[in-house]
Amino acid sequence: MKKFIEPTPEQRRHLLNEYGVPYDRIVREKERRDITSLCRSSAWEMEQNEAYPQRRKIGKAGAGWLLSDLLHWLRNLDR
Repeated sequence: MKKFIEPTPEQRRHLLNEYGVPYDRIVREKERRDITSLCRSSAWEMEQNEAYPQRRKIGKAGAGWLLSDLLHWLRNLDR
């Protein structure tokens, strides 16, 4: 598997503009699954192998992913 490389700030803005999203935000598990179509265990395994965006901590127990990271990952799946 190819290692996930985070998008630059310019790439983030471009991706979000393309999808009509005014600002980046944290995406929780259900929405992540809807966006990527990956089950939780597959996403976790890929995340451990650095082939998927890393979670961002939200408070003590919560976590999520940046929307721009998921969109960037989707765009670069076949490259």
